[in-house]
Amino acid sequence: MNQTTSSRATPLAQIGGALGIAACFIGLAIFLVACAGFGAVFMLSIIPMILAAIGLVLSIVGPNVQKGAGVEDTAVFAAIFLNVLGIVGALMLMSVWLGWKVLP
Repeated sequence: MNQTTSSRATPLAQIGGALGIAACFIGLAIFLVACAGFGAVFMLSIIPMILAAIGLVLSIVGPNVQKGAGVEDTAVFAAIFLNVLGIVGALMLMSVWLGWKVLP
C-alpha cells in the first residue's frame, strides 16, 4: 500500500494564521463584552492565549516541515505577527482578570 499525501491539503502555516485570526477576534469579543459590564468574561482570556500559542508554533514549524507546500514568506510573517498580537492581547486580558500591575 502506497500512501500519498494530497497536494490539496492545507499547509500548517495557514492553519497557524487562522488560529491567530481566531485568537484576535475572540480577544476583541472578550474586550467588547467586558466593556458592556460583564467582568466575569475575563476568565475566558485563556482561550485566545491557547489559540495564539498553538498558532505561533504551527506558523514557525509548518514551513520548515512542509517545504513543498508553497506557502509564501509574507503569509508566514503575517501569521507570526497575528499570533504574537493574539498572545499580547491575551496577556493584557489576563492582567485584568488576575490583577497584574502592568504600568507603575
